[in-house]
Amino acid sequence: MSDSLGRELCQAFISAGIPWKALENPALHTFLEQNIGISIPLEATLRNKYLNEIYIEAKRTIKNALDGKPLVLQVDETTDVENRHVANVLMSSLDVIIKKGLWYTTTFLEKNNHSTIAQLVNDTINELFLTFNKSLFKVYITDQAPYAIKSGKDLQVLYPDLKHISCVAHAHHRICEDIREIFKCTDNFIAAVKQVFKNSPSRISVWKQVNPQLQVPPEPGVTHWGT
Repeated sequence: MSDSLGRELCQAFISAGIPWKALENPALHTFLEQNIGISIPLEATLRNKYLNEIYIEAKRTIKNALDGKPLVLQVDETTDVENRHVANVLMSSLDVIIKKGLWYTTTFLEKNNHSTIAQLVNDTINELFLTFNKSLFKVYITDQAPYAIKSGKDLQVLYPDLKHISCVAHAHHRICEDIREIFKCTDNFIAAVKQVFKNSPSRISVWKQVNPQLQVPPEPGVTHWGT
């Protein structure tokens, strides 16, 4: 396989969100070799030979798209399966129509607090732009966690024109939590119904026999209000 074909294959799988392990599938492996006429590289080859180059080019593309433009930066933190703190940074611009933020980096944090989040934002900007007009950092978007709110205040000291916006979905979540607190009887009733049917195929079967015209009661989740 030529370097150009290998790089294009690596880029295609990354863009489509297809795990490289799929290349080990016999049917896909045979299809690519017979119809495209290429030898299929190992996952380690893609990772070691092409990934870093594609990563650097992706960062360069983001820089070119945002350089000199009013910057919008979004940060969200979560924990992975090993209970590590993981922060994701997305970027966009106020004067460029971008349907969704440009993912820039995923970083593991030793601690999850306002200081580490603010430092991550500042380090990300300094890494992307060697020289950056601080007045161009216009909007900072986070959830409404206390540490996120405080990180916005920390950053506003460094970036005078910065506006901190907290996620509207989290505001709605808090409203819904207050509603649950007010209507405890209703909340307990919904929870009881969920418990009766959850993980009980026999009860669901009886329900469908007795009430064929009715749907099975839903399984609402307190973090998924669409349910």
